[in-house]
Amino acid sequence: MAKKTYDIPGTTRKMHVEYDSEKKLISVTDENGRAAKKVKMGELKIKIGDIEAEIIDAPDGTTFLTKHNPTCRWVLKSGKWFYICT
Repeated sequence: MAKKTYDIPGTTRKMHVEYDSEKKLISVTDENGRAAKKVKMGELKIKIGDIEAEIIDAPDGTTFLTKHNPTCRWVLKSGKWFYICT
């Protein structure tokens, strides 16, 4: 099993992403083992000025923070967005 750990800036929290040797997602949890919330790819929308953009393609493993809620970490795994917030 492989594991990636991401800091959630402005907090002491961490996001843990585990996957097997074939890169299949096993779990996304916080540092206490609680499951991350998840959103389907087409349900995540980002507003840029007056434009509301829907993410239709991004590389697996993409991760980001937003100014709107900088204490949330988003990561794309297996076609779903997972996030952990304070």
